Amino acid sequence: MKIGLKIVLVLILFIGFKSNAQVQKDGVFWLSLNVEKKFTKRFSGTFFNQNSFNQNMRELGSIFGDVGLSYKINKNIAIAGNYRFVKARNLDNFYNDVQRFYGDITFSKGYNKFYFQFRSRLQGQLYGLNLFDTYKLDKNFNRNKLIVKYNLNGIYSLHVGAEQFLRLNQINKTQAYRFDIGLTYKIDKRNKLDFYYMNQFLVNTKYPRIDFIYGVTYSIKF
Repeated sequence: MKIGLKIVLVLILFIGFKSNAQVQKDGVFWLSLNVEKKFTKRFSGTFFNQNSFNQNMRELGSIFGDVGLSYKINKNIAIAGNYRFVKARNLDNFYNDVQRFYGDITFSKGYNKFYFQFRSRLQGQLYGLNLFDTYKLDKNFNRNKLIVKYNLNGIYSLHVGAEQFLRLNQINKTQAYRFDIGLTYKIDKRNKLDFYYMNQFLVNTKYPRIDFIYGVTYSIKF
């Protein structure tokens, strides 16, 4: 428990150090639903929905649906492929169409009450419904994410996470960082709730920004 608390404290100190008055800031709330259907012990399908309220949580900034398939190679390694369709609010208060295609490889390992997970994701992002004639330059990212979980008592667990968004085309630089801390409540074998706080830093862009994100995710497996 002491080690888990130290990790959380270090993360909070880092977040505070990174925060400064030279960038735009926004308060955001994410409300999410995660559904997983297991077809076999190794093969499963997923659906994920998220509603993002920004402008200090006063407007629906975006909403998306995400469907995917995952395959567990062994107890430590899994791969997945997903498609995501996003409606993103623009400055004219209309919602633009954004499409994402991505593939993941995830490595995970448990040790006593700790659980470590590293995920590497290759992501392509298209603007508009036409795959070959988009209204804005496409974006490609390599997203690497590390999560450390600590099991408190089998019902509650804590986690800390860090993620990097590396832009692969045009600038070849990191464009975003995410750092989060959270609490998971396991309702039963199939249902759980995740509560978390995240800082998102947008960098190497014309308008740098820090998002202060509060999130709740309900997950169900069947």
